[in-house]
Amino acid sequence: MRPYRTAAQVQNSTWCGEFGQKTLIHIDESTWDNVDLDQTFLTVDDPFQIEHQHTSCELNDEGNLYINVSSMAEYDIGRAVQVSQGLVLSTASATDLACKMVSRDKVGDVLGDALSNDRTCKDLNQVAVDYAMDLMAGNDITSTYDRFKEIGYKIVLKDDKMITIGPQWCLTKLSWKEDAKNEQVTVQSAALLSPITSSIYPGNHYCKLLSPVRVVEWAMSWGLPHNVTRP
Repeated sequence: MRPYRTAAQVQNSTWCGEFGQKTLIHIDESTWDNVDLDQTFLTVDDPFQIEHQHTSCELNDEGNLYINVSSMAEYDIGRAVQVSQGLVLSTASATDLACKMVSRDKVGDVLGDALSNDRTCKDLNQVAVDYAMDLMAGNDITSTYDRFKEIGYKIVLKDDKMITIGPQWCLTKLSWKEDAKNEQVTVQSAALLSPITSSIYPGNHYCKLLSPVRVVEWAMSWGLPHNVTRP
């Protein structure tokens, strides 16, 4: 359970900013290392709460970037003790991670540099998959990772489903469609991109992200054939 619990801790603290935002804007490391990053994680599962969270991006008094992001884990079955410990007979991981980030062109505007919005929520989902696999591969016992790589149902990432209205994005969850016949699950983020030219909340990039916790859980249990003969 160590990879699951490690991923859950990161999901509920730093995933949106230190993984999602960093990957989305992919500025040079020296600039990123000096970013004043403010990360708000909502401890409720309420789309109307994440709706009232707002991003910001500006230069602080030291001349470094200040970026504020917000995130919230959304669940199908709530936050019972059994869910937090993974002691349930159905999916325990988050349905998605609602993440409000700053758009890359907004960061460029603040820095005085023209930066394009060239990455998507799908790219961040790939980071979640890679991170989860690295956790399992680096665990003391790698049997779960080895088994999944051998017989597990693959994760297929689709291009983002673009949303145009903020409240609609808040109420839309990441799409997760399991297909046992083709031995795969198809994942698609709900995304809302408001570039700096937008007339409504310019400079924002919202994503319903695949949680690395869900990837670990998929590899551990639900993403395996029902009749597993390999030990």
